[in-house]
Amino acid sequence: MQQLRYISTAAFFIFLVIISASAFSYLFNTRPPDISKSPAAVYQQSLIDKEKEEFIAGKGLFDRNNCNACHRVTGLHSDLFTRSVQHEYWTSVSKIADFLRHPDRYSEEPYIQDKAMKYGMKIHIPFPDITDEQMNLMYKYIITADLKSSLQK
Repeated sequence: MQQLRYISTAAFFIFLVIISASAFSYLFNTRPPDISKSPAAVYQQSLIDKEKEEFIAGKGLFDRNNCNACHRVTGLHSDLFTRSVQHEYWTSVSKIADFLRHPDRYSEEPYIQDKAMKYGMKIHIPFPDITDEQMNLMYKYIITADLKSSLQK
């Protein structure tokens, strides 16, 4: 019986606190802070938006340059292409961009010869106007698309 009285008293005090907080909020028109508008939340959302924009831009470049005619980024065997882009031979995204601008300079490289023999290509189609920035966007697209694809498997 004593426990019931303690529970009833505690419930009554909790009720009073809730009513008091509601009355205070109503009288003084105060609201709890909106944490979705905090500087950290705004910054995090801007990063997400930037990543989406970069993904879309990279995909657009990949499609416009018709890279997907030979290179699969999503679906069956896409991980082979992604792993080759991440291979230690490619020490930087700038090196990949340079290869795309001047594939003939790399034709004697053992790594390139191995890939050419494996996939039956003589030389990669040159893209002389590709910039490092464009290649960076396509690289981010390739890696992100592969990650999404592997998460869906």
